[in-house]
Amino acid sequence: MYNIGYNQVRSEFPILSYMRETRFFSMFLGLIISIIVTILTMLSIILIYSLLMISVENKQFEMGVLRMIGMTRAGMIQLILLQAFCYAVPAWIVGVLLGQVSYVGVSYILSRTLQLEELSRWVTWSAVLIATLVGMIVPVASSILPIMTALGQNLNDSLDTNRSRTKAVKYNIERASENDISAVPIVLGAALALFGFCVYYFFPLSLLTLNITFLLYMFFGLILAMLFGLIVLSLNLENLIEFCVTFLFFFWENVAVREMVVKNLVAHRERNRKTTIMFALSLGFIIFISVSVDLQLNTVRYQTLRYSGTRLNILMEDMPSSMVRDRMEKYLKSVPHLVTDYAYLSQELRYNEEQDRPDISNVGQYRSGVQRVHAVTPNFLQVAGTKFLKIHRQQPAEAPVGSKSPLMGSYEYSSSIDEQLYSKRGSSRFVLGATFIDYLGLREFTDYFLFRIMYRTGGYPNYVYKLLRPLAFLSGAPVLTFSIFPLVYKQDSLVSFPTFVRLSNGTFKSVREVPIQTMFIKTRDDMDWNDFQYLKSEIQHIVGPEGLRMRDIEDELRPLGIASQVMDFFFLFTTCVAMAICFFSLVSSMYSNVNEQAKEIGILRAIGTKKFTVVRIFVYESFVLILSASVMGIFIGAIVGYTMNLQNGLFTQLPIDFVFPWKIVVMVFGMATVSGLFSSLFPVVALLRLPVVTILRRLVT
Repeated sequence: MYNIGYNQVRSEFPILSYMRETRFFSMFLGLIISIIVTILTMLSIILIYSLLMISVENKQFEMGVLRMIGMTRAGMIQLILLQAFCYAVPAWIVGVLLGQVSYVGVSYILSRTLQLEELSRWVTWSAVLIATLVGMIVPVASSILPIMTALGQNLNDSLDTNRSRTKAVKYNIERASENDISAVPIVLGAALALFGFCVYYFFPLSLLTLNITFLLYMFFGLILAMLFGLIVLSLNLENLIEFCVTFLFFFWENVAVREMVVKNLVAHRERNRKTTIMFALSLGFIIFISVSVDLQLNTVRYQTLRYSGTRLNILMEDMPSSMVRDRMEKYLKSVPHLVTDYAYLSQELRYNEEQDRPDISNVGQYRSGVQRVHAVTPNFLQVAGTKFLKIHRQQPAEAPVGSKSPLMGSYEYSSSIDEQLYSKRGSSRFVLGATFIDYLGLREFTDYFLFRIMYRTGGYPNYVYKLLRPLAFLSGAPVLTFSIFPLVYKQDSLVSFPTFVRLSNGTFKSVREVPIQTMFIKTRDDMDWNDFQYLKSEIQHIVGPEGLRMRDIEDELRPLGIASQVMDFFFLFTTCVAMAICFFSLVSSMYSNVNEQAKEIGILRAIGTKKFTVVRIFVYESFVLILSASVMGIFIGAIVGYTMNLQNGLFTQLPIDFVFPWKIVVMVFGMATVSGLFSSLFPVVALLRLPVVTILRRLVT
């Protein structure tokens, strides 16, 4: 490099540049996967806990007999732990095998698609170790409350098989004692204290060390805490939601059947609450993550659209002369059926890349900000589009020079901002970012600011100062960077081409000599694909020999469309998995509900109630239960996702619309109907096949 003249060679690192552009997306993807693993682990804990609790409640008689014949507390703990590991160990084996098979398929597809040969076909030992660790934690954590419930059962109640287990009214009697220590306030206080310490210490630490990954984990931790809090809060509205769902979907049903469904929901509320939490938590999480991923993809898409301006751009940074521009303009004017307009954006007003950019300051030079000064044509905003244009303040076109200008919206504007730059009043005026209103004290459009620029004379730097005034303040614009936040102190500013020439201090003699950065071509909206390809080929014949690069925005957005389709399929599949996991909990709950109410079912049959009516009652109950929990989860996930959408809008300053996942909602409704039917149909039908006398004489165990 030194021998060939390192100062005459420019080095580029395209791989590192691409990795830098995608670093936040990969970091966010890793964060999403970590959260998915965490939530699925919690769902597994709740599922095994639900199965163990139902087993403990349904086997009170057997456990009472075991305690009578001498089983110790340690033996009962071992019995419950063994049952929990009987669920977890086969699942761990099957999960590791399925993970290995899936990884082989994914690695094969990636190696064929990306033409890579060094991808391993075996999962790493760290992944197996993490799976083993999770497989050990899940059964132990899910056994704690069932063990406490089993050890706290009264022996007389366990051996009583004559009374029904269903309790519509429940009394809790607490003894006031000075020596009693309540565990709930201690655990809750310790958790809140730990949470406050993490926010108070680790949040500033991540900001000071610029650890964006850790900061994002804290943000998502706060959002997940909000998700859990809303789910717990919504449990207070569970009965109201179930009543509304019952009336909404079964208003046509017999009043007696509806009342029986509501009373069953009240009587089984304590057991059904575990199923409600599982459905609400899983669906709320899926909706939230789906909205988050769509938000990130739309952010990348909107940023690409924002910085491109139009669908077709010509990058002219290395153009030697204006001859190609003349040929381009001549051709574009000859195809009005394909091209509606075109515009130019100049390069920065910067003479040497080793020198600083021009800056602006208040008259006292107390505060200053770096500026990237660009010249634009009078139709720039019309060509680039006004979707990303956010005008914070603008002087009305009909207002005389020197008058006070109110906020945008107080007057009607007769011309756009870029057109006003070419008016008599707009000459020698700047379009600035909205942050400079307070930063430089530019309260009125009559206030001056100081513009400083450096140029060289005989090898020595000289500075030129000019007093200028603003024309408008923007908080967002296509292609360029404008912001209302003071942290974004390196912003763009717009001037007209004649003003750009005057600010160059003689470097450019006319507007024809101003170097162009990008040419924006606005095509017709109704142009088909063949016409667009023809236009691209003709433009390529003009700019190709000159070494210029043509940019088609659709080529950059096409991978995002594929990624969006893949993520939609992934979340639909995740929804199916979550609903399947919750279905097992629902089946267990409904099986216990039917067995507990065997005597009530027998009484209903004895007084003449038809079998189909009894089946409808329990099917309606399961349907209302799962649909109410799904509505709670979807609503909570949408609220948290919308909150994240607002936060993302603050950071990116992009008008990103909130996308509600309707496909997931439709799938949830369909699977709720199927789950509600099959979860209660089989246990009820199996019980109703028995004679009424047999049902009434069944032992309640």
